[in-house]
Amino acid sequence: MLLNNKGVALIIVIFAMMLFAVLGWTLVNLQSTDFDSSLRNFDSERALGLAEAGAQWAIFQLKTDSGWRTDSAHGYGSGYARHSFSPGEYQLTCLDGSGADIGKVIVISTGYIPTAASPRVKREVKITVTLGTFTDSMQIKNLLDWTSAAAYSVNIRGNITAPNYEANGNGTYNEIGIDYSSTVPLKPPSTSSSDMRTVGSGSFPTINMADYETMAGSNVWNRATKITTPSNVNVQAANRIRITANGFFANPAPNDGWSNVIIRNRRDQAEVMNMKWANRNWGYVSNRINNNVAEITFLDSTVNMFGSDAWVTTDQIEMGRRFTGNIGSLWYVKGDVVLDAITGDVDFEGIVAEGDIVIKGATSNTVRSNIDAADFPSLATKDGNILSDDAPQGGSESSKRNKRRFDGLIYTENGDITFNYIRGTALMGKNVTLKGSIDLRYDNNLLDLTGFVTSSSQIVWQEQ
Repeated sequence: MLLNNKGVALIIVIFAMMLFAVLGWTLVNLQSTDFDSSLRNFDSERALGLAEAGAQWAIFQLKTDSGWRTDSAHGYGSGYARHSFSPGEYQLTCLDGSGADIGKVIVISTGYIPTAASPRVKREVKITVTLGTFTDSMQIKNLLDWTSAAAYSVNIRGNITAPNYEANGNGTYNEIGIDYSSTVPLKPPSTSSSDMRTVGSGSFPTINMADYETMAGSNVWNRATKITTPSNVNVQAANRIRITANGFFANPAPNDGWSNVIIRNRRDQAEVMNMKWANRNWGYVSNRINNNVAEITFLDSTVNMFGSDAWVTTDQIEMGRRFTGNIGSLWYVKGDVVLDAITGDVDFEGIVAEGDIVIKGATSNTVRSNIDAADFPSLATKDGNILSDDAPQGGSESSKRNKRRFDGLIYTENGDITFNYIRGTALMGKNVTLKGSIDLRYDNNLLDLTGFVTSSSQIVWQEQ
């Protein structure tokens, strides 16, 4: 009996050992599988990050050069660009689309862990990019209103794309032969019979403001300050104002002197565009008295802050930048801009602003943007308006146009444009209003701009 019990015990021990061995093997296998799965997920995320980095690098190249591609003409004989990092590398192609994607650029970026030659994991991102087209003399998101120009000499040499045209002010758009005509004689008129007048929407580019801030270097004005709290504004005389908050007029003076700082009252902000910049609403700092008090010179000498033009405590006040004379190369302004043609001529290359850009002065003085290369636009803003409502004075129609002369692009992504006389190259905006005599001459050599690209959309990403 004792021997039988020992035999049973031996069998139980052997069975238990086998069971523990199986359980141990299973546990080790499960842990190994879990480790492999975790490692694969980790590698997969890293590969996706590399693929997205490659796509962003491609978009940056397109912003810098819209003609950039990964083909032999651009030095990519292998047909792709590749960058390596410590965890892995990405490989990408950037080529012109075909079929339904004609006119677009297709970017395919693949991230590899650890290498493209021997990938453990790879993830792919495919992006379609619609590049900004600068093929038109005017491209408009909503309305081209040239009612107040129709009675003058108008020559717009180049294509126009706009959903709506208006030439007689009756509120009925796109009347063929009146508001527009796509056959000769073209309306709005052109000296080139090959130009097109299209009712529709084109590929409207977006502006990368950060690129232009970088390009401007030391020519960045960043003083824009708003006062929104009641009882901060106290008018002490016809041209003296006290603003009690935060040392509004504290030194140092922005960039090159207080006389180039405008003080703007935004009380008419909700009204029509030209009222936003009525003469009673802005002037420049002619005498800074202390951190809170300054004297304001209104270029319209009839303005009196005590009289019918009274500024009150609840008004919202902000600073902006005034330019007059020869200001040189590209400027980037974090606020509104006034080009002061009342005081004298204004000569510059390019101005990019985060607020409105306004030309003031019904005088014989000239506002001139002279661009030698197409690195930047003449005037550009993302959300502001560009307004030149004051007609230049003196001389022939041609002479007046030349007093508002711009070699480069005039652009606002979300705002409106008004010009009363202009000789320019191209206009792009939400709504464009033309007055007086107009001469636009499209020149592609002056529109090969950096800093512009339209929307990109991620189509698909997948693990392979």
